[in-house]
Amino acid sequence: DRRKDLVFFQNGMLDPLLEKYGLQLSPSNPNASTQCLVYFAVAKLGDKPMDGVTDLNPEGLTAAFGRHAESLARRLRSAGLSCKVPVEVIFQGMMLEKLIWISSFMLAGVKNGEVTVGEVEKDCTADVTVLIQELLASCRDANPFALFASDAAVTARLLAYGRSVAHFPTAMKEFPWRNGYFWDISQAALSEEKADPTPTHSTWLKEYAPSVLSSEPKSVTKDPEYALLFDCDGVIVLTEELHRKAYNGAFEH
Repeated sequence: DRRKDLVFFQNGMLDPLLEKYGLQLSPSNPNASTQCLVYFAVAKLGDKPMDGVTDLNPEGLTAAFGRHAESLARRLRSAGLSCKVPVEVIFQGMMLEKLIWISSFMLAGVKNGEVTVGEVEKDCTADVTVLIQELLASCRDANPFALFASDAAVTARLLAYGRSVAHFPTAMKEFPWRNGYFWDISQAALSEEKADPTPTHSTWLKEYAPSVLSSEPKSVTKDPEYALLFDCDGVIVLTEELHRKAYNGAFEH
């Protein structure tokens, strides 16, 4: 069983999916996978990769945790990219911060006419700040063992990252893996006749992104139906011998 050697690069909420298949991060789980919070990106072909380096975090924001975290970090650093390897409680907080960033910036951007990330940070600061702090409070309540910085520090860090990828567009995509996490928390609270912990987020989803809620929204926290797996040869399928035979066969002619 090579499941423990899987490495997941994520830009959304994977924990429920990993837990479903017994791959969740846990000291007691022998099949715990490795997770990497991806902050690096390439704007267009030929551009130098960006990796979460901001004016507040010049050391970068990409982070990994798990069995192969150190090895993964070395590989990324050898390519000129940064990667931290924090302890689990800090990694959990960082993972949720990344989720808050993508969920708040995308929704604030859609609310204001699908403007760029930079325009959200510069011109829609009040909107995105309301969402960041609302979603952060929800994460604190739902994840009591995750370690977070203060509201002001988290907000400043996420706004700074917005400045570093200012040209990126905004859109409501991959709902189950992003905003769907917070939507599920809201719906669970309402079903128990409690107050919605993220009322602004819920209201703006309904008003500015109704298509993601037009039918029963599929959510990663309920029953994920798909996933994208990157297989380094030998982790899931070992094809080296087949490659060798195909290579030799091609050069026989």
